[in-house]
Amino acid sequence: TPSQADDIRDFQIEGMSIGDSLLDYFNEKEIKTQLSKTVGQYKSKKIKRVYFNTKGDSEYMQYSFHFINDPSYRIVNIFGVMLYENKIDDCYKKQQEIIKDIEKNFENTSKEVKNFKHRADKSGKSKVHRIILKLKTGRLRVECRSWSKKIKKEKPWKDTLSVVLDSDEYVYWLKNEAYK
Repeated sequence: TPSQADDIRDFQIEGMSIGDSLLDYFNEKEIKTQLSKTVGQYKSKKIKRVYFNTKGDSEYMQYSFHFINDPSYRIVNIFGVMLYENKIDDCYKKQQEIIKDIEKNFENTSKEVKNFKHRADKSGKSKVHRIILKLKTGRLRVECRSWSKKIKKEKPWKDTLSVVLDSDEYVYWLKNEAYK
């Protein structure tokens, strides 16, 4: 995290940044293979989502990317996921560490904290604690997801901490185009 950064492109998740080409990290065959495994609910085809499990000694277990659906494969959203299965208090602690570290490098960010029930769980027992730091050209989100026992029995979902980089372009698309 560079000092006094206010551009979302200045941030990296293990060397990957908004604006980079997904082809800088994965070849086209790998991307297309993962696209065939990725389920999406978007009606707009302008931006696509793909995920990859990490390899080696990464602190993340998975990456998710949203990228422009053209030959550039330009990344507009990066989502790094860390596993905190049945350790939600540790997740909250790590979330605060990450936010404090990022805030040290900013003067002009606004912070928003949200706690809500995850809409995928109709019982209302799955929870999300989200902290958003808004920048001039995007936002950083750090969130802990705690899934109910019922959801964990039905789906292969785990309790996680996510570090997310969103470009303004992605946020606009998600709000105004993705589901239309």
